[in-house]
Amino acid sequence: MRLKSHNYTPITAIDVFSGGGGLTVGLKRAGFKVVSAIEIDDHAFATYKTNHPDVQAFKQDVMTIEGVSLHQPAQSIFLQVARHVKDFAA
Repeated sequence: MRLKSHNYTPITAIDVFSGGGGLTVGLKRAGFKVVSAIEIDDHAFATYKTNHPDVQAFKQDVMTIEGVSLHQPAQSIFLQVARHVKDFAA
């Protein structure tokens, strides 16, 4: 028996405070299309770019980024914002 193929447009995601890109991995596996990421930390940004060369990543403070830089035409946008884990680690 053949399963029907469903045509769908993936939900576009932007990963803010992206770190090394762990959540981006999960979003991609769940079917999201991650188009942008923002990370200010040098090491985390380098790791993110290594892990996700296909995503447009910005190495800057989120308070300085302009929405037009992140704009991607899409029907739906999922904006993920997560605080850095290192703030809570012992």
